[in-house]
Amino acid sequence: MPITHLVTFRLPPPTPAPSSLDSPSPTPAELLCSDFAALQHRCVRPDGTPYILNIRGGRNCSIEGLEQRGYTHTFVVEFASTEDRDYYVNEDPAHREFVGELVRAVVGGVDGVLVVDFEEGVY
Repeated sequence: MPITHLVTFRLPPPTPAPSSLDSPSPTPAELLCSDFAALQHRCVRPDGTPYILNIRGGRNCSIEGLEQRGYTHTFVVEFASTEDRDYYVNEDPAHREFVGELVRAVVGGVDGVLVVDFEEGVY
């Protein structure tokens, strides 16, 4: 059964970049989010087989007026099975490396990340 893996996190506010005539450099948040999205192609099984169906995400832009509790970004990672999700969480070296990068970047370290997994239609 497919598994959806949600990762919501708190990034610090961007710091203003010095003005430059050159094209602006990516912000730390843009770099981190780009690295997250790249996991779809970097995460492979030992035989080189990719197993992530899709990754998408971005900055919070909710207009609902509900308390966001400081969470600024959310990513959705889709897997074909619990086995694929379990490999991602427990074994994949590219994912493990990224988790360290994420925890160092977010406000509050590990407390600045919320992860929820679900199987569609299982209530």
